[in-house]
Amino acid sequence: MPTAIDLFEKARNHERVEQLRAAREADLMPYFRLLTGPAGPVVEMEGAERVMLGSNNYLGLTGDPRVKQAAHDALDTYGTGLTGSRFLNGTTPLHLELSAR
Repeated sequence: MPTAIDLFEKARNHERVEQLRAAREADLMPYFRLLTGPAGPVVEMEGAERVMLGSNNYLGLTGDPRVKQAAHDALDTYGTGLTGSRFLNGTTPLHLELSAR
């Protein structure tokens, strides 16, 4: 009979667990900070303006009105997505247009 394995034992007993706990208690963890405005090169985070260094928006397209309108149009036409892979859940005209380009 297989022995039960505690999958989280390594995390609970990691050599830096105390360091991590102290950072969390001092509010020094850089993860999951609350954004209170739109994404851009400068964002409002927890009531202060901060330079966004972790974004993939290096072309600045997330705020472009044409991109926003295209997203609205696609949402109205196709919904929020196929809920799975194109292979199993179907191909949209957008897939075909992208492939053709």
